[in-house]
Amino acid sequence: MINMGKIQKTIIGSLEQYCGCPFVPSNTKKEMPPYPYVSFSLIHAVTLKGTYCKGEKLYKPANLTYSFTVQSDNEAQCMEIAMMAKDYLDELGKELFDENGIVIQDITGITNRDTLLTIEYEYRKGFDAVIAVFNEIEKPEHATIDKTNIRYEK
Repeated sequence: MINMGKIQKTIIGSLEQYCGCPFVPSNTKKEMPPYPYVSFSLIHAVTLKGTYCKGEKLYKPANLTYSFTVQSDNEAQCMEIAMMAKDYLDELGKELFDENGIVIQDITGITNRDTLLTIEYEYRKGFDAVIAVFNEIEKPEHATIDKTNIRYEK
């Protein structure tokens, strides 16, 4: 199993601290914080071919794709926070991620995700990041035959 709580706490917690604004799940019913903030969601998860064994555990490589969108009422601020988050994932957070078994495999460019609200404009800049982790699988216990009697009849 992939420890999603640990991965999200490591990545999102460190991004919040570095960028200085809240990171909130995109698909939440909670009220959004005041600008600026970053919404995020896991948009794709896939396990890859290949299984590695260590002791009683199996490991399969997996990729998690997260989408990050900065939302603000100021376009320059929006782009600055998007660049900060991208730079942190791409370079500055490598040591912390490595300590937690996380590798940032790919990051897209920052794109415009602006939207017109009913009466005002919301600036949105975002990017996606592919995160490589291992899916840890516990080996099931197999029943063993310790003793048997074999009879041969003619």
